[in-house]
Formats: sequence, C-alpha cells, structure tokens
Amino acid sequence: MAFLGGCSSLFGSKNQSLSVVAKCEGEVVVGAICKLTSSEGVWYATSPGSVFVNKSTQDLTVECQKENIKGTNTFKSSVTAGMAGNAGLLIIPVVGLIAIGTDSITGASFEYPPELHVEMLECKAPSAKPAS
Repeated sequence: MAFLGGCSSLFGSKNQSLSVVAKCEGEVVVGAICKLTSSEGVWYATSPGSVFVNKSTQDLTVECQKENIKGTNTFKSSVTAGMAGNAGLLIIPVVGLIAIGTDSITGASFEYPPELHVEMLECKAPSAKPAS
C-alpha cells in the first residue's frame, strides 16, 4: 500500500490551468488574444487571463496579438514529480511499467510552466517624421 502513492499521476488530471500574460516592454498588454497550440489541441485566452489545456509531452506555442502588435513564445513540457513516484513503483515491475507507460502516453506526467509570458514585438507606433 505504501507504494501506491506513486500512482497519483496515473489517475490524476491530464489537464493543466495556465496563466497567460502578453507584455510590451515589461508592461502587461490588456486584451491581447492569445492562441495556445500543442499536439493535443488549440485553446484561446485573453491577456491577462487563464486557460485549461491538455498536458502533452510536446511543446506549447503561444501566439498573442492585439491590433498591430504580435508576439510568440514556445514553452517546453517537462516531467512532473509524479513520474518519479511512478519510477519508484518499479519495485513492483508490472505496476511501475504500466504507470510510467500510461502517464507518458497521456501526458499526465508532464506539465508546462504555470505562467506563460509572451513579449510583444514592435509595441510602440513609429514616431511621425517631421515634414521637410
């Protein structure tokens, strides 16, 4: 029974809540529409805001846009602590291998950074040139 703690990600959520913030020269851009894309689907959020995404072993790309300014950033998927618990189950080989295999396939043992910051490019309108 003591070994079953490692199974938590096997039965845990395959979703993750993420905070999305578009920034322009360090300032939060309010109202930017952000598209999040991974191998598991496409989601939308308005900056600053939050969204639930499906976890994946693949990277997550976030593209934000407001009027004429845009920004893109890619976030790596990383292994959670739950995967280490599954590795501990290798003492019971069949259960451990099933847990590791299932969590790896479903993405349950992976996660993205909880806060996603996207720097917008060309934030300021070009200054007007004086007439000659």
